[in-house]
Amino acid sequence: KTKQKAIEKAMGDWIFQIDADERVSSNLAREINEVVNSSNEELVNRVLWSMSSKKHSLFSRHQHLIEQREGKLGHPTGEVVAFFVPRRNIFLGKPLIYGGVYPDGVIRLIKNGKARLPAKSVHELMEIDGEVGWLVNDLEHHDSPTLERYLERNNRYTDLIAKDLKKEGVSVNYWNFFVYSFIKPTMVFLSLYLRHKGILDGMRGFIWSMFSALRFPVAYFKYWQNEKI
Repeated sequence: KTKQKAIEKAMGDWIFQIDADERVSSNLAREINEVVNSSNEELVNRVLWSMSSKKHSLFSRHQHLIEQREGKLGHPTGEVVAFFVPRRNIFLGKPLIYGGVYPDGVIRLIKNGKARLPAKSVHELMEIDGEVGWLVNDLEHHDSPTLERYLERNNRYTDLIAKDLKKEGVSVNYWNFFVYSFIKPTMVFLSLYLRHKGILDGMRGFIWSMFSALRFPVAYFKYWQNEKI
């Protein structure tokens, strides 16, 4: 809600949203400056050019996964009004490259009056009145400089997942206890660490994969506790 109010108060033609733990590189700043000073025809050409970049397959796959979860982003109007920005997550002092983390795209550059943030889920997906493209340069995300900071965030995230379990009406029974305690975390860990090559990020990749998997049992235990009180 706070972010949406800030968007509504913005006066410029374009709005770039950034969080306190994010950093804009000089290359990204130049790219943003080029976009906001481009005509729509130039923006369409930029989107077509980005589709030929080496990162496009990653961008396309990431956007597809988001749309599977939250629904179609934007619609064809002939006007490019929003851009995903790829984020490079700095985890315990170094960027995570593998483990399904990158590109972690977020829509941050939007044309004023063409997007809104309903804040209806954990994933803040904007509603876009127009077409969406991708910027190529990364936004640095320093959200987990220490393990303590990461665990604090993870604790809040599992609270939100537990609330989602309640909304979905997940049953509290022995079968779901087994699913959320063993099956889901095992599948998630193997997917992140092996299939998505988190192993190549060394110890950081192992820690990330393990705690990402452990969100499921922790969230389910919180949900179980709340239901039993």
